[in-house]
Amino acid sequence: MSTGEYVCFCDSDDYFASGGLRNVIRHCGEGIDMVRYYRDFVFQDDRKPKTPVDRKEGKVTFQGTGKEYLRRFGIETFCWNYLYRREFLLSNGLFFTPGIIAEDTDFMFRVMMADSMIISLDDHVYQYSIRPNSISTDKSQGQSRLGIFSPAQWMFRHFFLPIAYPRLLHD
Repeated sequence: MSTGEYVCFCDSDDYFASGGLRNVIRHCGEGIDMVRYYRDFVFQDDRKPKTPVDRKEGKVTFQGTGKEYLRRFGIETFCWNYLYRREFLLSNGLFFTPGIIAEDTDFMFRVMMADSMIISLDDHVYQYSIRPNSISTDKSQGQSRLGIFSPAQWMFRHFFLPIAYPRLLHD
């Protein structure tokens, strides 16, 4: 179990940009539960990544609650683009649910609903590996994680949220 003040997640084939978390940590402070950062794609074949055009390191692109984030952007499908205050996760009992597919999405919904305070930065910290025939790139039906979540996100935003959490849309 983690013992540090902050926790971040990293898939086994991904990595953080050199010094990338340094600026993210500077934004951790009183009342901030999560700091969001962006990712760059690192292709494991001949393709070259697209470089963000107007990237501004340290620029705050969002600051607010998890519920405000859900209203504005919808559910996050990955948990690795955040630095989390460890005590926030523990005090709210936020752990991954064993034995489910897409545990990131389940985890992120519960995190956002737990009265979290978020800052989102324009920093590209997480280096996400794209491998041929991976679950993120295989376009065959039933394999593509992205193919599963695009309709799910739409249904979540337009059906589930208004019914299950009507106050979320108005608070």
